[in-house]
Amino acid sequence: MARQPGVDFEFTLHAEREMRDDGVDRLDVQNALSRCTVTEEQWHEVAYRYVTVGPDTEGRRITVVVEVEEDCLRIVVVTVWR
Repeated sequence: MARQPGVDFEFTLHAEREMRDDGVDRLDVQNALSRCTVTEEQWHEVAYRYVTVGPDTEGRRITVVVEVEEDCLRIVVVTVWR
């Protein structure tokens, strides 16, 4: 879904804090999600969260946890780490 035109990326405050701490920017996350592998699916309160692994813009591996809202083409980035 990350490769589809018109997809909206929303970042939680937690994700933004983790990205800042790890030197990851939004373009890194979008790149990773467009080339990722889903490694785990977790039920969290009212939605599934997907743990993904993919390359940032420099080819380094990052992990991104997302919730996907397919009906409105939105990916909510929950957290990120290297």
